[in-house]
Amino acid sequence: MDQWVVIIYQTKNGKQPFAVVQLRQDNVIDSLYNIVGWQTNLTWPEQKQIITQFIPGLAKVDIVRYGVLHKNNYINSPKVLNQFLQYKQNNNIFFAVQIIWVEGYLESAAAGLLCALNVYQYVMDLPLIKFPSETVLGALVNYVTNPKQRDLKPMKANLGIMPTLITKFKNKPEKNLALYSRAIKKIKETIKKYQIKL
Repeated sequence: MDQWVVIIYQTKNGKQPFAVVQLRQDNVIDSLYNIVGWQTNLTWPEQKQIITQFIPGLAKVDIVRYGVLHKNNYINSPKVLNQFLQYKQNNNIFFAVQIIWVEGYLESAAAGLLCALNVYQYVMDLPLIKFPSETVLGALVNYVTNPKQRDLKPMKANLGIMPTLITKFKNKPEKNLALYSRAIKKIKETIKKYQIKL
């Protein structure tokens, strides 16, 4: 089970900033925890000082591994990938997950599943599958493979990358329900079109 620690300390100007630190269990026997999101370029002595002096309850903790920065590498997806996540210069090569500019675990998993599905289709000599841009996955793939894309940035799943609706709505929940209904309809059509077995 995750543990939460609230850090409150007095600053020089008298204000009280605070932070919430999430500790996540890192082993089965519940003796090792990590600080979630602790990706930093702080030196190890600085990290030790922050952990042991500013986080209540961690003053006498044994630090097993310090936080480090990680770097994501990306390919130029709009230039080198087609809408099926297939390398344009060699149809035998497919790409997925964060390297194609999707951001997040769910997004990476979804892109990976679509990629795997298309690898299967390719090997079985079946039509490759493209999800409609009215679905979040289709919109995400469209975003990262659009050759007109000029200012590519890592993208999370969001309704803003989907085509807008023509109808005006009274409120956001009503609009979101309409987007959801349209997406479900398009997914059903895609499943039928490609005869995807569920």
